[in-house]
This record gives sequence, C-alpha cells and structure tokens, in this order.
Amino acid sequence: MLHFLAIILIILYHLTGQVLGMDYLYVAQIAFFLIPGVVYIITHRHSGPPKAEDPSLSFPSLKLIFKILLQMLAVSFIAMSLVTLTDYFFPIPEWILNMMPQDASFSNVRDVAFYALMPAVCEEFFFRGFYLNALLKKQSASFAVATATIVFGVAHLNPWFLPGLLVLGFYISRLYAKEQNLWLCILCHFFNNFVALWLLGFQQ
Repeated sequence: MLHFLAIILIILYHLTGQVLGMDYLYVAQIAFFLIPGVVYIITHRHSGPPKAEDPSLSFPSLKLIFKILLQMLAVSFIAMSLVTLTDYFFPIPEWILNMMPQDASFSNVRDVAFYALMPAVCEEFFFRGFYLNALLKKQSASFAVATATIVFGVAHLNPWFLPGLLVLGFYISRLYAKEQNLWLCILCHFFNNFVALWLLGFQQ
C-alpha cells in the first residue's frame, strides 16, 4: 500500500507538469509531495515519549550542521561528477536540457527559492518525512534506506541524472535513518541544489 501510494503521488506530480505545463510543477510539489509528507508526520507522531522512528523537527546544533555541510561538499562533488561522466558517454538530449532553467542565477533570490529551496523542502517531506519514515517503521534500516534511495532516484525520471541522484538520495536517506532530523535532510538537499544552480550559472 505504501509503495502504491508513493507511486501514484509521483505519477500525479509528473502528469501535472506534462498536462498543465512546467510552470505548475511548483503547485504539484506542494500538492503531491509537501502536503502528504506533512499530513503523514502529523498523523503518525506518537503521543508521549518520542520513538526512534519519529521525525524530529527540532533545529540541529550548529556543530552538526557544519559537519554535515562538509560532508555534503564531497557528496555534491561525487554526484555531479557522475552526472558529468554519464553525459560524456551518453550525451544528455537537447529536450532534457531545454527543461532545465535557462536563465536561473544563484544570485537571484527568486531563482534560489524556486529551483533550490522549494524542491528541497517538498521532496524531503515526501521522500524522507513520509516514504522513508514509513519504511523505517516496518523494515530494517538498511532495506528502508536502499528502497528510499532507489525510489528517490527513479522518481525524477531522468536516467542521465540517475547516478548523481542515487548518491544524493543514499546520503540523505542514511542521514535521516541515523539522525531522524528532517531539517538536516532539507539543508543537504538545498545545499546540493544551490551548488547545481551555481554551476549552471557559471556554465552560462
């Protein structure tokens, strides 16, 4: 049931972009990713003492944030290197490149909000706050992390970015399984998106 529901929501997200246009993907992210994640977390939190599977929304310590960001430098480098390597052997089609933001800039607050922050928040509430969280309640941590990593990568429907997405998804899923802190996951995802946005602007 969990996998079926996750697949349906992912399909609805992509159908929204195909039918209504890419401009509506932000609405779809909120409707099919953010809201289900928030609803799941609220309805499945235990009363009384928190359990290991419960997601923490408390702000992490600055020391932990600094440590995670240092690790994310390596993770983002590996992920983007894999994408570059894949593109070298199997060039990304023009129609895929046209779907990417053409004039986005990391110095533009609106671009950072729409291309880096919003996907990080919505996707993390869905893939970690909802999907991985539900898996951890029923399966071993190793199985849950592996499954969530694959679903996260495949859900983007982009085989050229898949190697990098799997690296990012594995790191964030493993981080969530260990720390149970959703803000850390959002921070990592945002950091990766921001670096990608910066590199995109640099290439342009």
